[in-house]
Amino acid sequence: MNAPAPELEFVDTLNVDAARKVAGAARAVRAAARVPRKAPPTSRQMLLAWVRGQAVNVTRHAAALRPFRRDEFGTAASAPTSA
Repeated sequence: MNAPAPELEFVDTLNVDAARKVAGAARAVRAAARVPRKAPPTSRQMLLAWVRGQAVNVTRHAAALRPFRRDEFGTAASAPTSA
């Protein structure tokens, strides 16, 4: 009933020369596509960026300040007093 299993043909799958050529080509493609990296920012550049960010934050916080009404906080013991 069962047919005999076909004979398997083993092929040399480890062709070292071909693998080296492929690896070399892959390295060449990666090297050609590599974009030079920019130099990391200096301490002065980082400080200036931080100061600019702080200026934006201060402006936003100052714009958010407003007078409050007493009834906003309720009448519990933790509510602000007139003093």
